[in-house]
Amino acid sequence: MITGYSKMLMAACEGIAKEWGYNSIYLHVDADTSSGAAAQGLYRSLGYESVIDGKNDKTFNWIGPESIQKGLYIVEGVPLLFLKKDIS
Repeated sequence: MITGYSKMLMAACEGIAKEWGYNSIYLHVDADTSSGAAAQGLYRSLGYESVIDGKNDKTFNWIGPESIQKGLYIVEGVPLLFLKKDIS
């Protein structure tokens, strides 16, 4: 079985972003610990880290401060983690 395609695709995307002059890549990933586990694991293994928004938006207080500190956001009703990697 051949594996590693996702890592190759991410390396290609990061390379293109560098060529275009970008210093960082941002992405959203499924926050669910079941359906999003594989993607979360991939991005974390590649060095992506949570983006923490310093604003306290009372709309999302129900999420809880521990989740917000992990980079959890709601986008169009879907819980997502907001991740970033510096590529410079």
